[in-house]
Amino acid sequence: MNSLGRYKEAIECYDKALELDPQNVEAWNCKGNSLGYSGKDKDALACYNRALEINPNIDFVWCSKGVSLGALGRFEEAIDCCDSALRINPQYAEVWGNKGLFLKALGRNQEAADSFRKFI
Repeated sequence: MNSLGRYKEAIECYDKALELDPQNVEAWNCKGNSLGYSGKDKDALACYNRALEINPNIDFVWCSKGVSLGALGRFEEAIDCCDSALRINPQYAEVWGNKGLFLKALGRNQEAADSFRKFI
């Protein structure tokens, strides 16, 4: 994450890194995160999808994609991303928390509570 809020500059840096290595999953994910923090969640999704084309077995990319989908109100798809991340890493606490938030947004309160318990 770019803690200085200089997302445009960060995106430019990730673009340069991706010119050098277009298979760099972490750069795709970080570019997506910077786009998401800039309110460009649809553009962020394209980055996460590219990263997952390269390697679908990276839990943090599924987590990031879920966050962007949640920001777009696409909660069912966001939950699916959480489930994909949890298949890879069932102990990923942040994903359990995110899943709880998405379930809560859908009014699935008992499932949300169960997910939150795994977050803690």
